[in-house]
Amino acid sequence: TIVPKEALEEVNSQIEALSGTPAKGTRPKPATASTQLLGITKASVQSQSFISAASFQETTKVLTEAALAGKVDQLVGLKENVILGHLIPAGTGFRSFQESEVRYRPEALQAMAAQTERALETSFPLLRESGGNGSEDGNGTAPPADATSEGESAPAPTDDLGGPSQSLDSLLGGGGTADE
Repeated sequence: TIVPKEALEEVNSQIEALSGTPAKGTRPKPATASTQLLGITKASVQSQSFISAASFQETTKVLTEAALAGKVDQLVGLKENVILGHLIPAGTGFRSFQESEVRYRPEALQAMAAQTERALETSFPLLRESGGNGSEDGNGTAPPADATSEGESAPAPTDDLGGPSQSLDSLLGGGGTADE
């Protein structure tokens, strides 16, 4: 057990006052270190970032240990930021991008909205037709269809000309009629 020198001296003075034998301590040894050359597998798993370590090998082991230990990755390295799709914290212009303002041109927003509208119209031609939902003005206020009782079948749908209705593919832009 490591005990601060002051605490040891204080306790020893109390023990000596009670005519006991003081505790003996040993000086701590200075820390030593040595350089170790690790293979790429072990070096990557020893990373401070568990996301970086998990991306290389032993993914489940690294992520499980991090979850059990409640680790938090501070995302300070390039690798973990690239994995998460963040702007990497590097380069001479990084700070200027962090502090930059983004402005939108109203014309560009209107052009994007118009392009989206055109895409919807070409993909779903039924949206263009008036009365596509059963009402004349296409405002969605058509009365509900008559419900059929159990055992009865509903009559086959017909178009305005009295013939069979168009196929679903032709209404949704899929091409020809059901006969083709």
